Amino acid sequence: MKKTILLASILVSFFMTSCGNSIKSDVAKLTDMQCQMMKLKDKAMAGEKSAEEELKKLDEKIIAFSKELKEKHSSDAQKKEFQEALDKAVKEKGCASTFDTEVNQIAEMQCQGIKLSKKAMAGDKDAQAELKELGEKMMALGKDLKEKYYPTKEQKKKFQEALDKVMKAKGCEY
Repeated sequence: MKKTILLASILVSFFMTSCGNSIKSDVAKLTDMQCQMMKLKDKAMAGEKSAEEELKKLDEKIIAFSKELKEKHSSDAQKKEFQEALDKAVKEKGCASTFDTEVNQIAEMQCQGIKLSKKAMAGDKDAQAELKELGEKMMALGKDLKEKYYPTKEQKKKFQEALDKVMKAKGCEY
């Protein structure tokens, strides 16, 4: 009886360790692919045609790998563990897209500007001063981003669409 319990315990811990290691290796692989995708996305937004082609190929690889992962890690517990590990790995690697980071930064500033505008219109002198300072920061950042992300009308449209999407998600549309 003791041998059966011991054997069962060993098997359970073996399978749990195997699944854990599998999740870790799959997370590492997907994280690398996502980080590579973010770098390519920034290059594509800057107008590099070769990056756009590489991005399409990588996207296909990620989709295929994701399908494989859904079959491999099918239980709710595995899915949750995988997503938590993936979020942590991406954050630790610091591979968020520069484009996404800057879109979020502009969106945050615009949301703050909308709030300050309402206060300033109500006569709040401090809000008026803060709004002026924020406007100057946004103008400087906007000038940098214009050169970086939308020298063409198509790129400007992509940037504006991304910004509008973030603004809507934050609940601070114009």
